[in-house]
Amino acid sequence: MEKDNFSVLSQPRPRFRKINTVDLVTVAIARDAILLDLGDRMDTVDAYVEKFDVSRGTVQKGLSRLEESGAVTIEKRGVLGSYLIGRNNELLWVEADWNQLTGSGAIPRTRRQEALSSSVYAAFEDANVPFGLAYLQGALRRVKGLIANQYDFVLASKIAAELILEDYKDRVKIAIELQPYSYLSGYTIVTRIGDNPANARRIGVDPNSPDHAVVTREIFDERVNREEATYVELKYTKMPTATEAGFIDTFVFNRDVLDYLFNAPPLDIHDIPFDLDLTDLTRAVVMTSTNNYRIDDLLRGLLRPDKLEKIQQEVYEGKRFPIL
Repeated sequence: MEKDNFSVLSQPRPRFRKINTVDLVTVAIARDAILLDLGDRMDTVDAYVEKFDVSRGTVQKGLSRLEESGAVTIEKRGVLGSYLIGRNNELLWVEADWNQLTGSGAIPRTRRQEALSSSVYAAFEDANVPFGLAYLQGALRRVKGLIANQYDFVLASKIAAELILEDYKDRVKIAIELQPYSYLSGYTIVTRIGDNPANARRIGVDPNSPDHAVVTREIFDERVNREEATYVELKYTKMPTATEAGFIDTFVFNRDVLDYLFNAPPLDIHDIPFDLDLTDLTRAVVMTSTNNYRIDDLLRGLLRPDKLEKIQQEVYEGKRFPIL
């Protein structure tokens, strides 16, 4: 049987009170119990011993702690095994360290991003699961927070997630894929009024926003390689004012942010001069740490793509108030 990695739980977040092996095994058993239906057969002590490479005594102490606290009620049926016949969800979620889940998403500057955040909030509220969402611009910055155990999951576009996985595939993964256009509707090129992007010399690029960066390079790499232009690294959100000030000549921007853009400096909008496959550029995904035991199973039950899509559409059409 494949052994599970406890390294993330052995270096707990500040809010965690779990610090020793018994505590870690208790967390794992509690999470398993949350994801079981009442009446389901539980894993045996021997199964946990092999799964986590711990002693029988450690597993038995973890089970005893959950039973004595009233978090679970287990019925032993001899050779048939042990069955979960009762649980106190409030106590059990604390034992599982899932009593306050945290996610991270892009700063919601568009109706589409508001709709995505709202759909996630609504899904957790419907399940009565305590939850908070932190906003941070740049998918790579969010993933670094995920790796540092600041978040239980992060939202990103699929193309950004796949680019990040090239460097972090052993530490993070894509747990859930949502529908195309769940993250954004596409990209556009922005310049000062009257300028032509084909003549731009200084092109803004934000390495912390991999999806934006890959589209930017797809459009401008040929000119940069011919030394007709150069990339200037700066924050994505600073690009409109940097263009107006003449620090850069052009940049690629989320099409959904056009209203936000026009409330800032006056700029010209240009179509991308060739067709792009927008499927993975526009699709939102949920990313998790490879070391966060069973978080994927929990999130897949809470964040069902069909449910999120319905809520997103209602927010996008103004039929539901956004939750931010």
